[in-house]
Order: sequence, then structure tokens, then C-alpha cells
Amino acid sequence: MFFHQKSQKFLSPSYVPLDILYEDRDFLIINKPAGVASIPSPLHPSDSLVNRVWGYYQLRHYWGLIPHIVTRLDRDTSGIVLFAKHRYAHSLMDEQLKSHYVQKYYLAVLTGQVEEQHILINLPIGRDPASIIRRKVVAGGTNASSELQRVQQLSGSTLYRIQLHTGKTHQIRVHCAYFQHPLVGDTLYGGKISMPLQRQALHCEQLIFRHPFLDKVIRIRCDLPHDMQTFIQKNN
Repeated sequence: MFFHQKSQKFLSPSYVPLDILYEDRDFLIINKPAGVASIPSPLHPSDSLVNRVWGYYQLRHYWGLIPHIVTRLDRDTSGIVLFAKHRYAHSLMDEQLKSHYVQKYYLAVLTGQVEEQHILINLPIGRDPASIIRRKVVAGGTNASSELQRVQQLSGSTLYRIQLHTGKTHQIRVHCAYFQHPLVGDTLYGGKISMPLQRQALHCEQLIFRHPFLDKVIRIRCDLPHDMQTFIQKNN
């Protein structure tokens, strides 16, 4: 998604500082904190990550640049978000996404002690007819593939590294809930709040893609935020 010139006047800049993981002429990569929406919405019109990038461009006098968000995260998911700085870069990255050349890895804490070391989930996802927000595994839904590798067993929960092979809305949350192991804190899909986590225990920790202009592989890592680190230490 990008915001063309007509929409600029409706986009409010936010000057909350960004946690920048990488920046060059063509791309900007941000560590998004939990609780911040990726894009503006009626509920979050003025302080989404897009608003913050727009404010950052103004502070840096990046005249003529418009926020082009390439990858998004749910509001309460933390971690890596990729922005393109111009339309051509955005279109090239969109092609990589469609061809599954972009690799995204997450860390997630699942409810319960899960014994499986490696889990490959291929289950279609569609809208839940009983909700305007929820998704569910449904016959005839859109193909979705998640690959889980166990990292650590905790007290009453399990830490997994998850690679997305597709990028459907709420994919990790839906797949884990379907197997009766919803993410800790994910109350939308049956998880329970467990302090200090007051949101789903999900963090985008790594992004790998080929830079289309530098012709090299870019690997970005992002440490776990404080709430997830504290939860893991508390339940280790």
C-alpha cells in the first residue's frame, strides 16, 4: 500500500521516534512496537506506523517521498516492517512477495507444552462468518502454510520460531489456535493474558530479501521486546 499525492493532505504526520533497523536510498526497515497499527484506520487515524514514517520523512526533509508499506503486522504484533521509499521499489518488492522470495520469521509463545519439534501446517484460511475481525480454518479458504520449529519449552507454554510460506491475515494466530495451542495473550483466538504479556506473544524477528538495486541479500534481525523477554525469563 502507498499513499498517493491526493491522500497526503489527509495523512497526519506523527513525530513519535522510530526504531530504525535499516535505511538506504530505497528502503526503510522499522522495529514496530506492539500496540501500534501498521496503517491508518478509523480507530487509529493519526499515530499508525505509516503516520510515524510520514513524520520522519518530514523531519528529515525527505521531500517528495511517500510512505509505501511493503509488509504489515497486526497492531499487537511487534517486530520488523519494511517500507519502500518510492513506487518502483515497492512494485519490485511486491513481486518478490508474490513469488515467495521474501522470508519472514517470527517468534511465538504457544499455550501449553507442545512436544513436536517441527510442525508444518498447510490449512486454508477464510473469514469467520460470526465476526468481522476473526479468521478461521475453513474448507475452500485461501491456502496458507506455516512452518514451526520448537526453540524452548517453558512452564505451561512453548516458544517456537515460525516461518511464513504465505502471508494471510492472522495466519499464525489462526493456525496455532486450530491445534488447540493459541498464542499466549491472544484473547481473540482463545489465548489468555499472562503478565507481563497483555497482547499476543508474537514478534517478527527476521526478514530476508534480495535488494533489487544492490543485488545482494539483506538479512535483518530484531530482538524480542521487553514484555516477551520477561515472560520467557519468568517461565523458564
